[in-house]
Amino acid sequence: MKRMNWFVFLGLLALGSLPAYAAEIQIEAEKLSETVYRLICCGTLEVNATVSIGEDGILLVDTGMAGADEAIRSELQSMGAGDIRYIINTHLHQDHTGGNSIAGESTTIIAHANVLKRLSSGDNIFFRPPAEQLPSVLVEDEYTLEFNGEEIRIIHFPVSHTDGDLVVYFPESKIVCLGDLLFSDRFPFVDLNNGGTLDGYTASMNEFLDRFPADVTYIAGHGCNYNREDIREYHRMLAETTALVVNRIEDGKPLNEAEADRVLKDWSSWETGFISDVAWAETIYNSRFPTPVEIKKSLSEELYKIAGAADGKTLVKKYRELKHLHPDDYDFGEARLNLLGYYLMWGECTQDAVAVFKENVHEYPASGNVYDSLGEAYMKLGKIKAAVRNYEKSLQYDPGSQNAKDMLQKLAVMRTGK
Repeated sequence: MKRMNWFVFLGLLALGSLPAYAAEIQIEAEKLSETVYRLICCGTLEVNATVSIGEDGILLVDTGMAGADEAIRSELQSMGAGDIRYIINTHLHQDHTGGNSIAGESTTIIAHANVLKRLSSGDNIFFRPPAEQLPSVLVEDEYTLEFNGEEIRIIHFPVSHTDGDLVVYFPESKIVCLGDLLFSDRFPFVDLNNGGTLDGYTASMNEFLDRFPADVTYIAGHGCNYNREDIREYHRMLAETTALVVNRIEDGKPLNEAEADRVLKDWSSWETGFISDVAWAETIYNSRFPTPVEIKKSLSEELYKIAGAADGKTLVKKYRELKHLHPDDYDFGEARLNLLGYYLMWGECTQDAVAVFKENVHEYPASGNVYDSLGEAYMKLGKIKAAVRNYEKSLQYDPGSQNAKDMLQKLAVMRTGK
């Protein structure tokens, strides 16, 4: 896929890992107290985990993406650690739960109750982990552990990044693990499709300043550690960028004009990867417009039931039936259909994925991205001519696509062996 908007990128995290991911992972350990370390999982995506090590064993806060388990296990062994007694998942996203396969028979996995619900529904249904990797202790509000000589407080911050966010507080060590409630030095990701809200997110950021002492260290889900003043600056960014977009809404300016004008361009130093100033403005619009964006039902739950049943025709027939009978109940947009194709492809239902990508080409024939995705699926099936044809079509509609150019070069080598 040549490019991804913020939604598609985060959706792809639910795929767990791409085949080459595990080999690329490296772990960097940063000691923060006598018992607590930050583990920086460096691979395709850099993710933070936290570990408490002591006489009671190991407690892990988040486990990285699928494939990170072996790298984390190796690092823990080098630190002379014992058995993993607890895993705490701060939320449901696969870059934080994918490594739950590191859990042993004596490991208890803790998460908010909504994490278990969402891992078994919606888009996540394609990648529901086995029972032993699902949380068995479900937090609703707060939960406390006594472990490695300190009281560990697990606190739910509702409807923020998602509707299942947990913050893990080590009072003796003066450490607060925020998960994806904090993307350091960059715009946040408020996952509206998984119960997150802008108001809840902003309220949580403000509550950190009231609830936790001034001298704690905040560990982000992604990026560097923060102190209290950093949190204040982050809260200021939230307030000022929200106000800029809300002013446009109150002036009657539609989203496309705000995107074209790049209303948050003066804050572009906060963007990185998929979280651009345009994507953040879109989130604010979708949260604060007089009629906020309606979160529609996932196609995945309906199509999961028949995925892999035939050559893709059955699945596309069902998709068209849903679109005809329930046009307002589901998201039938280009990005959603493209994402569904990737769910299928990396779930080893590649023929279904090809059928879905073809449907996207039919519905959005002037989009270079849909041809790019179809080319990738054909490439996975070893259908070189079809892959080349679609990457060339992608370049026709998007001449600047570097990914299409790179893939055509790769396909040329595959064809000739040179």
